Amino acid sequence: MYQYLLRRLMLLIPVLVGVTLAVFLLMHLAPGDPALLIAGQNAPPEVYERIRQSLGLDRPLYEQYAMFLGRVARGDLGRSILLHKRVADLIAAALSVTLGLALGGMGLAYLIGVPVGIVSAVKTYSVVDQASMVGALIFVSVPPFWLGLILMYVFGLCLGWFPISGHGSLAHDVLPALTLGLGGAALVARMTRSAMLEVVRQDFVRTARAKGLSEQVVIYKHALRNAVIPIISLLGLRLGWTVGGAVTLEMVFSRPGMGRLLVNSILARDYPVVQGVLLVLGLAVMLGNLLADVFYAVADPRIKYR
Repeated sequence: MYQYLLRRLMLLIPVLVGVTLAVFLLMHLAPGDPALLIAGQNAPPEVYERIRQSLGLDRPLYEQYAMFLGRVARGDLGRSILLHKRVADLIAAALSVTLGLALGGMGLAYLIGVPVGIVSAVKTYSVVDQASMVGALIFVSVPPFWLGLILMYVFGLCLGWFPISGHGSLAHDVLPALTLGLGGAALVARMTRSAMLEVVRQDFVRTARAKGLSEQVVIYKHALRNAVIPIISLLGLRLGWTVGGAVTLEMVFSRPGMGRLLVNSILARDYPVVQGVLLVLGLAVMLGNLLADVFYAVADPRIKYR
């Protein structure tokens, strides 16, 4: 297991290099000139050229990428053009807000989605099953930002139960986490139902029932344990999406996380910050897939990694 984990970590290195290349090229192909942004529109040409040299923009593109890669390897993401602070410090301050929201949304998605999916699979084609799947279809189809606005209007403005924006207390986290969690719960419920339906019709489940085991033991010990692999696969895919969704929702709920940092940096053409945020988001997706692979081995001992 440890050797497999070490190999997977080593395989992340070339993927991470590919992510840095994509982020670097994306920012250099985007319109705008950081040197002109710093110097101002009316700056003398010699000032403009001096700034270009200080940023390394006068060098060939491959040299600039090598410099960028070297800084990333040392954990140096540069300094913000707009705020004149280290990009790593800005991201560290915003990342805790985004991760808290993403993990809260992911936790709600599985706490709601797995039980709903199990009940739907056990009571197939019943009223409960049909109502659950219709609800799941609705929440899968609704864009998260629109769902967030609806929750803000109902629970924030009409009922006054939760604050509609800001950050700092648990009450501020409820509506954003619920917005993320409901969409995720719908997907988890549909995946759980599908995986469970394939398993509950297997011979070993019928054998467990024939032995006189209680329905709870049959479902949770025998059926769910064998249906858990697709649910874990969804975890790896959803973790990266959830972090990205949290970035979007932070603008809706005015939270000081990675989303607001990214949007403000794009609008101000603060390229070092944009590069740093995109790099961290790409790393989150890779770590989510790694975590799912580790959970495979933990959940199913039949899986052996060589």
